[in-house]
Amino acid sequence: MNRLLIIHRHDNRNTRLSKKSLRNRIKRKAKEYANPFKITETKKREENYQKSVVRYSDDIEMFCSYNKIYRWKTSNNLIKLNDEFSLFEKPETVLRTLLEMLHRAKISPQITRMRYEGKVSFGALYLIDNLCWEIAKKRRWQIICENISETEKEKLSNLRSLFSSTYETSHAYMINERVRINRTADAIENQSYRVKSKDITDMVQRAIQECGNMPTFELPFDVHQTIASTIGEHFDNIILHAPEAEIGILCGFYDKETKEVTLLIYNFGKTISDTLVAENLPEQMKKEIYNIIESHVKKNLFEIKGKFNPENALTLLALQEGVSSRVKFDKSRGHGLIDFIEHCFTLSQETRIVIISGRTAIKIDKSYQIGKKILFERERRVIAMNPTNDIYERPDENYVVNLNVTFPGVLIETTIPLSHLT
Repeated sequence: MNRLLIIHRHDNRNTRLSKKSLRNRIKRKAKEYANPFKITETKKREENYQKSVVRYSDDIEMFCSYNKIYRWKTSNNLIKLNDEFSLFEKPETVLRTLLEMLHRAKISPQITRMRYEGKVSFGALYLIDNLCWEIAKKRRWQIICENISETEKEKLSNLRSLFSSTYETSHAYMINERVRINRTADAIENQSYRVKSKDITDMVQRAIQECGNMPTFELPFDVHQTIASTIGEHFDNIILHAPEAEIGILCGFYDKETKEVTLLIYNFGKTISDTLVAENLPEQMKKEIYNIIESHVKKNLFEIKGKFNPENALTLLALQEGVSSRVKFDKSRGHGLIDFIEHCFTLSQETRIVIISGRTAIKIDKSYQIGKKILFERERRVIAMNPTNDIYERPDENYVVNLNVTFPGVLIETTIPLSHLT
């Protein structure tokens, strides 16, 4: 014991009390306390979750498991759907809301309630609808619609994301395809998405014709091919990199009222960063990827916790021209996304693209544009999401976002506004 804390016979009453109080405080600090309430509550939440009669599809269960929602506390707050509920603007908010819906349906028989307060981005609305169909297998849900237009009501009533369908009204046109992945010997050639990718590309062309009052307009051949091939490459990647995936989503939506086209593609399975650390990656590509990550470490780019990490860096790297886990087998790989981004901006400078994979969301708009840089010993098209367009520097944290939730797969939402054509 510190000799200064020893109580002496000559100490007055106040000194004795002060020393005794300080000694007790030191003892309390040194004592290790267990929090039985926290442990009990966590175990109870996990037990209730595991006992639930609600069982989702394997993909959705994987989504829940990756985010350990069985440990989450329950919340019965009303879910508000408005113009801020957007994959581009607030990807983490959307994903967390989806997980909260799935969690409360697992452990509570209470009705899941949502209030539709205005225009919601199509991609976020599609995901909400998709999960509501899952929840409805065992639980009830309700959406409260007040003071919304007939057009919005029509959109909600026709959105049946759980089934492949096509519908058209005077206000909207939607092509929705739940692509069942074919894994037969001729899998790459015989896939249903090939037909639908052409239909969706034709939808983009038709939207431009109508918005610009140009009935004879045709998409340039390279633009038409790029959109179709990007969709094809995404689904080919599901076959090659996500052997457990059975379904991929491909949806095109043309809002005739707002003059806006949305393309949504997603699947559950491996993340983009997973494919860039695969064993079959070409040795030269492995070496270059290692050099970039090592450079980031030396520059302390990963030091600020929660802002930027190796997974974010790998996901961003995968967007660059010629970077692909399949380049060893096919030299043309790794051009799809960069071509797609480039051509979408030729259609509208107001284009917005969000790519979500794992704990990374990359948001692309006109703020940062594609440029040419020497990368991996040759000139390539690069979009590094920083002012110098340098992939060796930290990207803008507002555009390469490190998420606190995980999307186990790849999701790409592209919004192409066409109102400038009117």
